[in-house]
Amino acid sequence: EAARGRARIAQEERELEDEDGEYIDRVNANTKAAAEGIQAYFGREATPIETQRFGMLAATMKFSPVMVKLALKCAALAAAKNPFAYCSRIFSTWQYEHVTTPEEYGEYAYIEDRISGRYDGCAYTSEWERKEQMREERRKKHEAERSGNNGDDTAQDL
Repeated sequence: EAARGRARIAQEERELEDEDGEYIDRVNANTKAAAEGIQAYFGREATPIETQRFGMLAATMKFSPVMVKLALKCAALAAAKNPFAYCSRIFSTWQYEHVTTPEEYGEYAYIEDRISGRYDGCAYTSEWERKEQMREERRKKHEAERSGNNGDDTAQDL
């Protein structure tokens, strides 16, 4: 009984070490992407603290280095004076909207552009209702993809 308990504790410790290693790898990759993105989009060298903050934020929220660069590109296009604060808000929005890949970002940006009228042909009577409907469709699609079913809501078990 005691041996089984010690083996279980040892297994849990190994799993935690693996998770820590993956997190550190994500932080390092995102830190490098932040330094490259700030150089490319803002035309200046990033400070070590700035890149470390980006790396830790993106790793904690489970964003890839590609998404870090994409967020920095969005911040640069918006002429953000504080890229970290702007990207922090972008990451929060993307996490809420389940945007985790560049393809999902493209779909999200298209929906936002349609709703805001930046895309030709947008004439909705209730912008808020249409936006919420499109977001709900995206969420359902995302949940269906994550759970592995095909999105078919019919009851096949009956």
